[in-house]
Amino acid sequence: MKSGNIYCANDKSLSDAIKQSQVTKSDIVDLFYSRGILVSSETKRDNLANYFSMFVHDYYDYEKLARTLDSRNYRDKSTVSYVPAEKFSIEQVEEAAHDISENLGAYDASCHINRVGDVVEVSLKYRVLNFNVNEFRQVSEREASINLSIENGALCIRRPHTETVQEITDLFINALSNNVDEDVDVSTINMEGVRDPLFRTQFFERLVHNLEDLKHYDVSDVYIYHPKNVDDEPEEDSFEDQDSESLDPVDTGVHIKKASLKGEKVLHSDELRGLYDRGFYIWKIVWQSKGKFHDSDVYEFEAQFSDPEKFRNFSYLAKGYYGYKAGGEYNKHRKRFDNQQERALGKKIEEAARCAIEEVMEEDGEEIEDVES
Repeated sequence: MKSGNIYCANDKSLSDAIKQSQVTKSDIVDLFYSRGILVSSETKRDNLANYFSMFVHDYYDYEKLARTLDSRNYRDKSTVSYVPAEKFSIEQVEEAAHDISENLGAYDASCHINRVGDVVEVSLKYRVLNFNVNEFRQVSEREASINLSIENGALCIRRPHTETVQEITDLFINALSNNVDEDVDVSTINMEGVRDPLFRTQFFERLVHNLEDLKHYDVSDVYIYHPKNVDDEPEEDSFEDQDSESLDPVDTGVHIKKASLKGEKVLHSDELRGLYDRGFYIWKIVWQSKGKFHDSDVYEFEAQFSDPEKFRNFSYLAKGYYGYKAGGEYNKHRKRFDNQQERALGKKIEEAARCAIEEVMEEDGEEIEDVES
């Protein structure tokens, strides 16, 4: 939350918050007990909420309710960007990380910086303001980690794919640029230069098959996109000399931009292939992979381009795994990866994405050469 934003909960906000199902009866009892009041388990929640809202409240009342209502398991997707590292050292990277810590007040944020070898970890704590949600969720406490490591001659910047962390990362890039006295080039995983729907879909088809040491198991969710291009719209006088009965019935002004399919073996469905023929392409996918042994767990991943029209802002998430039981059966409930597993699998997704782009771009170039010849 940037400085200058002040939020104050009123009595109605407090009453509405206590009426939420996330606030248990035990939480309500604790709230009243902190005021030296004992309440009966038979008293209705609405009566307790209205009564408590009439008290004089302080910061700690607000914080307790906010933490209770913000107890979410949601994880932000990750993204990666690359900076050529020939002209600076890991010491300069660490120095730039310390430089941004002095400018985090504008984001109501703080950070802790730790370096191990050629890896610098920036641990952030910050606040996010969102007026579109419940009053007690409008200010939420967040934690994030920006991982800075030099790999194969490049500085890899791995971070959550959120607006605030992006702005803080931009501060780091500027600080690094000042330390080396020249502009720093930043590259990302994107296919902005490839507009053919077929090649954009092929990127995801190759991605799910390219994970190192893992084999493709299934695709359960596919999200597709069909941009409305100005070039596709008919000119005003294009049908001037035509009989009205001969007009193309497709030109009705109806345009479906996004759709999604969920199930099993979605990539092989006739419904999806029919949408390909209409100009749709994949922009987000959820798939499962497993190890090469028969008793391997099933891993679930998600990847997308947040800007589906320009096909940029790539992000991903190692969602978790379904443990193997016996006889080809797996647990129904997904478990989370630990931090080390999540980071290692994230690197596999990044490498698979880069390989997929290279393969698609190579085919795209070959097709252009064929057309020109």
